[in-house]
Amino acid sequence: MELKPKTKIVATIGPSSLDEKILYEMVSKGMRVARLNFSHGERKFHKNAIDMVRKVSEELEVPVAILADLQGPRLRVGDLREEILLKEGEKVELFDIGEGGIEIPLSLIFEDLKEGDRILFDDGRIKILITEKEKGKLKGKVIQGGRLKPRKGINLPDTELSLPPLTKKDIEDLKFAIEEGVDIVALSFVKDGSDAFEVRKFLGGADLPIVAKIERPIAYKNIDSILENFDGVMVARGDLGVEMEIEMIPILQKEIIKKANKKGKLVITATQMLESMVENPVPTRAESTDIANSILDGTDALMLSGETAVGKYPSKAVEYMAKIANATEENLRIDSFCCPEDITPAFSISSASVKVANDIKAKLIMVFSVSGATAITISKMRPICPIVAFTPEESVRRKLSIYWGVFPLILKTHASTDQMIEIGEKILKEKGLVKKDETIVIVAGKTPAKGATNMLKVERIE
Repeated sequence: MELKPKTKIVATIGPSSLDEKILYEMVSKGMRVARLNFSHGERKFHKNAIDMVRKVSEELEVPVAILADLQGPRLRVGDLREEILLKEGEKVELFDIGEGGIEIPLSLIFEDLKEGDRILFDDGRIKILITEKEKGKLKGKVIQGGRLKPRKGINLPDTELSLPPLTKKDIEDLKFAIEEGVDIVALSFVKDGSDAFEVRKFLGGADLPIVAKIERPIAYKNIDSILENFDGVMVARGDLGVEMEIEMIPILQKEIIKKANKKGKLVITATQMLESMVENPVPTRAESTDIANSILDGTDALMLSGETAVGKYPSKAVEYMAKIANATEENLRIDSFCCPEDITPAFSISSASVKVANDIKAKLIMVFSVSGATAITISKMRPICPIVAFTPEESVRRKLSIYWGVFPLILKTHASTDQMIEIGEKILKEKGLVKKDETIVIVAGKTPAKGATNMLKVERIE
């Protein structure tokens, strides 16, 4: 068991990676979260992916969390009979799905649209300005031309949509994900913090972290509300880069990550991290720098999308991401980010454990955590050494797999904390994580229960 990289790697499972041998390589090289993109693939595909990931995880004795990424209210062009060539300056009309011509889901968005709004197609490659609204159709002017193809995505950067956060498809996908025991849920096209309540209605008491994908200007505007109500955020640079000025994306990324860390929330950075590796066996220098800078910004995890879903080199993409993360973590100091408004005893103990571990150059911090909360708090303080978190719950173990610097192991609850520490140290030695005379920092509770963290201890391995 390797305690690196501390930055966790999320890899999307697709046709290129739904293979036991390839998944084995990906987990061996550093994948700790498998993403299922419910915008693509049938239910059977996702079921196979879950079963295969669980099998590989068990064989390698490495926890791998499964992230269900819901499609959300994604807007698309209709099934056009043929491509439509749109020329700059051309006047056009847009109709509802099934009415011919340029078909968009007009009935869903007509009331929200206004004259002067832009409609972007195909990741912003084509742009139309709305000049007039009439009953059942829109009139517009092409401000950036191109070939409009069927089923291409639609973005509305100037429009505040009133669509519900969950579509009928999302609700069915969420039910399936819960039945299959996924570990994290990501919600697309989030508007504000209230969207989290809509998702929780369907969780049925399931303790699933919900991650908000920041993809639209309205989500960035409401980032404080989102961080208050969601368990984490994903900096989804794809749609965000379409709907906002592309030169602002690096600044927005840094601001979102900083705010998320200050609130002690999970943060994932996604989209085009190693885009060139969809076709090429090695990344570009710019991609390497992008990964390093995202780590220095304070991201918990980095996400691969097309690179592992449809790319030619899925396991190599994971390998290079891990190499770049390791080099960044070994050569550059990553600052502490967590600064909560309410200082609890558990936070004080966690903060002290990081200071002590850094001062004495501890081999690792050993944490006993029923819910995982203490391990997550310590993670946000970015200790120099890794965090080995013991938890009695397999679901918590998998959930912790996505947090920076946390390497979770299973240890059933025992009658006394002393007994748990003794068994924990034995496991560390058996796995080769510590050797005689090395120093570790221990964080636990006098009673092994949820929310009972109140003990800090320094111990030399015998």
